[in-house]
Amino acid sequence: MPIVQVKKLINKEVRQLNKYQKGEIKTVQTGRPHLDDTLTGLLPGDIVVVAGASGAGKTFELQTVRENIMDKDLNPFSENYVFLDYSFEMKLFNLVLRGLNKHLNKPKKEILLEEFDDKEKELASRYIDTLRDDRFYIEENPCTAEQFYKQTKEFLDQHKDKERVFVAVDHMALFKNGTGGKKDAVDAAGEAINQLKREYDNAIFLLLSQLNRSILSRIAENDSNSAPNRSDLYQSDTMFHLADYLVVVQNPHRLGISEYMKVRPERYPYLTEHFTEPTGRSQKVSFHTLGRIFYHVLKVREGEVVFDDIFIENVDFSNADRFAEDTIEVMDDDEFLKITFDEDEEDDNKF
Repeated sequence: MPIVQVKKLINKEVRQLNKYQKGEIKTVQTGRPHLDDTLTGLLPGDIVVVAGASGAGKTFELQTVRENIMDKDLNPFSENYVFLDYSFEMKLFNLVLRGLNKHLNKPKKEILLEEFDDKEKELASRYIDTLRDDRFYIEENPCTAEQFYKQTKEFLDQHKDKERVFVAVDHMALFKNGTGGKKDAVDAAGEAINQLKREYDNAIFLLLSQLNRSILSRIAENDSNSAPNRSDLYQSDTMFHLADYLVVVQNPHRLGISEYMKVRPERYPYLTEHFTEPTGRSQKVSFHTLGRIFYHVLKVREGEVVFDDIFIENVDFSNADRFAEDTIEVMDDDEFLKITFDEDEEDDNKF
């Protein structure tokens, strides 16, 4: 786009703001308070990065956000949404297994090896029917950033008429190397995504990423150094600059922490139910971890100077499969080891 006077563009932006104010267009509700808190939802062009260590629940988070976004009760305009998954890590079979695990609240091992009873068949069929929705698309083969840009551009061109188009990448470290190393691949993918969001005013991007191993050296009880920070992100500079929202999913209990961080209680009045008893002269508190997942918001581009940066979700750990990874990942800036298992596709689509 050539250089142009602002006055030639501003009327379009004012009209768009007026449509939001009148409710003619709406932000996209994710149903996740750590994403919806600032502007009540996502705007076109937003790039959401969700990071976490293996087993923290980031793929589960993406599944939850996807379901909520495409829920017609939560987002009345979602009939005119489409969702493209670049599922570089998980095959569709694995994603289905995880979805059934969530909706049936049943361990994946039992889902895989035992036939469903009548009630489970009904729940499973209801979930599978949601995946037959023609608003959903998937690409399972890792590609280079150049291939990603070309393919995604074609997809966005085909869906210019849609209210919103969502593109999810699981995950960024699995882009194939081009002429350079892994850092160059991630940088190039980031540039491609940034370019696409400017070319298409109905696109929103959801990106999963890893944490570096350095955070493991800081794990300790009642210590705020256990919390993730910008430098813990894999390819942190690219991820941080790219993101409009940057959320790290943390499962401290899985890391052996019973009382997490040390904070001033007045900073987090909305989290009092999770506080330990105040201690010491400063009367600081920690957070209980059992049955809780933490969401650290490291960046909100449109956030106020001070914004709510920790959210805690109570979860049922009786079904621990939610936080079990089928993949073991070890991340360094120049190293990526991946061990996974494959499943054969099933032709039968009935239970």
